Amino acid sequence: MSDAHKSGPSDAGPEPVGQSAQPQPTVESDGYELPSGQPPLSPEELASRRQRHRMSQGTLWFMRVGIIAMLAVIAVLWWRRNHQSDDQLDLIRYVEIDLPALSYVEGPVVERLNSLFEEKTRKPEEVRREIADELMPALIRLRRAAEAPQRGAQTDQVRALAGEYFAYVESLIEVGRTAIRVIDDKKLDPQEGFMQLRGSLRAAAERNSAWRRHVSEASQHLGLSKSH
Repeated sequence: MSDAHKSGPSDAGPEPVGQSAQPQPTVESDGYELPSGQPPLSPEELASRRQRHRMSQGTLWFMRVGIIAMLAVIAVLWWRRNHQSDDQLDLIRYVEIDLPALSYVEGPVVERLNSLFEEKTRKPEEVRREIADELMPALIRLRRAAEAPQRGAQTDQVRALAGEYFAYVESLIEVGRTAIRVIDDKKLDPQEGFMQLRGSLRAAAERNSAWRRHVSEASQHLGLSKSH
């Protein structure tokens, strides 16, 4: 038998390596890939699958945008928490440095002033001598100390708070002056003198209360009330 008769369909040579006899999937123009080896889909089913594909893609992009927005919000909150403005820094300095120094001078003076007016058995001359020789010089020193925060203030808000405290110290000095004037005026009716002294004390207490309230409000407004 000749060589021509021995050859058959397999003589065309082996199938090239890497090639597959399976049909390849069809990719539509909108990116949806049709499964291979399956009968063609009806137009309605194909449209439904395409719609579901688009919806899944849209949901994925929506989730990505949401994650980016959430990260942006977290970054802003972190920056606001860790970055302090000039107003915050100045108020922190005022509360943590200036006020303790002022309280160190003010505390003993106010305590002695209150106890002095509560003592009913002391002679007016003794009270006057203590006010003039001890309390008034101490109040003058407190007023000098109260001038420093006004000069050192870097913002209008702290400057205003320091001005309020200075006015409060002035009202304390006026209490001492009123007490000396009432004691020295022998013609003044005791009841009238008492009313004058009580009025000066009330004015000082009201100034102190207003100043403390404004310091608290400023701290809350700048987000410092929890940590300072």
